[in-house]
Amino acid sequence: MNYKKLDGKMVKYEKRKECPNVTTFYKEGTTRDRIPLKASKPDGYVRFLPRSVDGKIKTYSNDSYRTKSSTKFTPGDALGDWKQGGSKMGAYHYTIKMPNGKFYDIKGKKDMKKHIIPYLLKCEEFKKQYKGEFKTHETLFNKTIELYNSLCQ
Repeated sequence: MNYKKLDGKMVKYEKRKECPNVTTFYKEGTTRDRIPLKASKPDGYVRFLPRSVDGKIKTYSNDSYRTKSSTKFTPGDALGDWKQGGSKMGAYHYTIKMPNGKFYDIKGKKDMKKHIIPYLLKCEEFKKQYKGEFKTHETLFNKTIELYNSLCQ
């Protein structure tokens, strides 16, 4: 891990064991947090992902960081036999961090029904103003959490 301190000095860690246990850092205009790779295994592998939504409740997604397969051969295709792009490669992680520090998988129906929705509905102001359904589509759900964060402190 390499980084530049505010005074301009470069810091470099070459061995994993030497690295400090960083939980949050700011890089290229985004805040990135250390979150578990799998919400159900908070003590397992971790990833550093940018915050999609910041506030009392935070959301994280790695969708923009998943690479697309580079080329695809499709004989006889109207656009030619070789095409750039293809499907996204790697696992998609869409995670929420609740105020108590616990992580949940937003796409997990069980987590949504058992933990996330009941927590959101405890806030009376949010309950009065939010008239939509609780969808796990990333853009829509992030707007829901932004509304919650603006109404409920």
